[in-house]
Amino acid sequence: MELPFDDRAKHWYAAGFCAVVAALAWALDGFVPLLGHVDFGIHELGHLLAMALPDSAMLLAGSVLQVAVPVALSVYFWKWRHDTVAATVTLAWAGASLINVGVYVADAQLQQLPIIGSRHDWATLLGRWGVIDMAPNFGGLLGAIGYITIASAAILAVLPLVSRRPSPSQVPINS
Repeated sequence: MELPFDDRAKHWYAAGFCAVVAALAWALDGFVPLLGHVDFGIHELGHLLAMALPDSAMLLAGSVLQVAVPVALSVYFWKWRHDTVAATVTLAWAGASLINVGVYVADAQLQQLPIIGSRHDWATLLGRWGVIDMAPNFGGLLGAIGYITIASAAILAVLPLVSRRPSPSQVPINS
């Protein structure tokens, strides 16, 4: 069963979104306009929500929430709304967030990025843990996982276009 034209177009737009996000992240050193600004707000909210926790947890909370929010939205759209397009777009956002966090982690040793506040979260954490010299490796790994996440989102976006099985939105409810 083939998807209706409108649904096919949405899936291609979602795949295109994934490609644009990956290209912008690559070209702009991990910062995707608009998504990066939203990520920044969520990152700072993570710190605010974790203020009562131990210092290390509070420092981690920013980066964790920055990635967890788009992941949670992707799961919501996939599992409960059965909206593949929204799930892939938010999964691509999660990948961009991972890339952004990876750039931040990689910067921990040299601390060249402009930051808001008095200290660099990852320089403080990795310094405490005695692995500050591994910051570029950790950041690179997170970035690679981010790009893989975006590629996976693009594949999920086009999968219904090449699959013969109906998408969840096409399966009759009373069957």
